[in-house]
Amino acid sequence: MKIQEKCADPTKTTLYGLNVKYPSNTYYPPATVCAVDATAQSCFSTGDSGSPLMVKEEKRPQRFFIEGILSFVKGCEQLVFGARGTDRLKFNLQQNSENPAAYAKLSCHLPWVADQYGLSYDGVPDESCSTGTGPTVPFNSTYDYDPALCRETKGTGLLGKEAPCIFPFYYNGRGPYDRCMLFEEDDFVYPVFRCPTHNITTKFPGTEINHFEDSVELTDGICLDRDIAEATCDITIPQGGPNCQKVLDPNLTCDRTFKRPPFSTCKNDCPGVRSFGIIGGGAILFAATSLAGQAILPAVGIAGAGAAGAGATRATCSPPFCVARSGQCCLLQAGRRGRPRCPRSC
Repeated sequence: MKIQEKCADPTKTTLYGLNVKYPSNTYYPPATVCAVDATAQSCFSTGDSGSPLMVKEEKRPQRFFIEGILSFVKGCEQLVFGARGTDRLKFNLQQNSENPAAYAKLSCHLPWVADQYGLSYDGVPDESCSTGTGPTVPFNSTYDYDPALCRETKGTGLLGKEAPCIFPFYYNGRGPYDRCMLFEEDDFVYPVFRCPTHNITTKFPGTEINHFEDSVELTDGICLDRDIAEATCDITIPQGGPNCQKVLDPNLTCDRTFKRPPFSTCKNDCPGVRSFGIIGGGAILFAATSLAGQAILPAVGIAGAGAAGAGATRATCSPPFCVARSGQCCLLQAGRRGRPRCPRSC
């Protein structure tokens, strides 16, 4: 993990180092330390909260100390878990996040700990313990947020664009939704805030509002109506020009190269996006005191490599695991139509 000097939303993509054209700038509270996965292949979810961020001591490199306790994330760029292929017998898990993971900075709470034991604390004051970063949330229940400001995260729409979200919309017979939403499949919540960036031919009855009627296959897409696109888009103009219409049609059959995901990942400053609490026990992650990228311990499965080649972690109740109704940490199972489901027990 790479510790940030100050908590901040991403301004470059991790994969190719591309500049984000419309970067978000959201608030992180005081007494928070943030760290990002140098490979962007982590996606913390339910069960990871409380995981310690371990930092190697400079003078005694064989020792580590806890810099912070995992508190929240503002969603991941991608978390895909589902059946693939025509026989629906192969499953894949893809996850990544360029958002920093926010940890409660333990050193900020040492004065309180000392006070509980009737002791005094003479540490050097840390400005980050009393000052947050970024502006306060620009919208709330009484503030009319301009949906035109809300865009998809760069690269999540496959074409590397930052297309605007299209509000309102209906999903699976419910709505209208005027903000980004989290998807849930068989009691499993995907920690990704999503919005539609394409219009679709299906409209909610009595309206012209986009209606995504079926449960979205998060590992698949919907065919683009190429006839409409060819008739309205000018390939010599960026994004096809102002009159370009790229409409999805669920009734069409096409090669997967012409399929588009109906939903994309929202930026942090979009309505509906919030700090996603990740309750439960979690994996131990390691960081280096130098801000150079280190070997990463993914939050999924069991990894054996840590910062500077040291350390280990254990499996946690995050994808592809889930917390069953019995309270056990169980492996996700294939449910109806290949969608993941959490068993009652294991």
